[in-house]
Amino acid sequence: MDRFPPLARAACLVAGLATCLCLGTHRPASAHDGTALHDRYATLEARLLASGHLRDQPPAGGYTTGTDLLRDFDRIALGREYGSRGGLMRWETPVVLEIAFGASVPEARRAAVRSHVAAYVRRLSARSGHPVRLGGAAPNFTLFLVSEGERRGLGPHIATRAPGMAGRTRGMLVNMNADTLCMVAAVPHADRTQGYAAAVAVIRAELPDRLTAACIEEEIAQGLGLPNDGHEGTPSLFNDGKTWARLTACDEQLLALLYDRRLRSGMSRSEALAVAETLAGAAASARR
Repeated sequence: MDRFPPLARAACLVAGLATCLCLGTHRPASAHDGTALHDRYATLEARLLASGHLRDQPPAGGYTTGTDLLRDFDRIALGREYGSRGGLMRWETPVVLEIAFGASVPEARRAAVRSHVAAYVRRLSARSGHPVRLGGAAPNFTLFLVSEGERRGLGPHIATRAPGMAGRTRGMLVNMNADTLCMVAAVPHADRTQGYAAAVAVIRAELPDRLTAACIEEEIAQGLGLPNDGHEGTPSLFNDGKTWARLTACDEQLLALLYDRRLRSGMSRSEALAVAETLAGAAASARR
């Protein structure tokens, strides 16, 4: 299989009414800006679709064994894509999501993205049992859909929305290279038992529709506390192979396990796995 750019993530350990943010004047274009990036990502999407990737109708079945569910929970929820395994982190407070569009994004596309995100966060809330909504006072999770030039000026906007984010992490979001299609960073409270305090996701406006949909679904789910890549043998949105462009039944089980009331932010990996082992077995049995 040909290699292709990953949908990269970063974790800081490391209408519902959408907000339409005018990010000001575009920076001067470079060789990777504008039409060149549109063409690059259109070619990428076409190649992925032709090779059977980015499927938008995942299989209905989930995990059938607790062993497999626990393995992927350990890897995806307790792993860190840019570091070694850590403890359990999730949101302990309601997630209030806003969408901030760059001035380059036309209204028709904004409407389509709002509709997708609104339906998706309702699904995430239902499957996790945790409050997640689009729009409302005091948003704590911002999704930016911006062009190359607009993204380079995001630093102050990110700092306002996630003041606890390290400068290095903020720089990763602002300075994504052309091989990075989208990225999310989630910032924990100083007291880690309180879970995440804020999250910021950045998605390139130059992406075509299917890649945009995949980024929306993956980055929001990652920002809820599933930050690592999955096992290639599992039908999952989190696999680097990018077979799926949508959250799968297996991913829903991982999300439900992560937000089970018997788990909590700040647990060590060993503490979380001891509880999750029993929960995973029961969850898989219920699917049979």
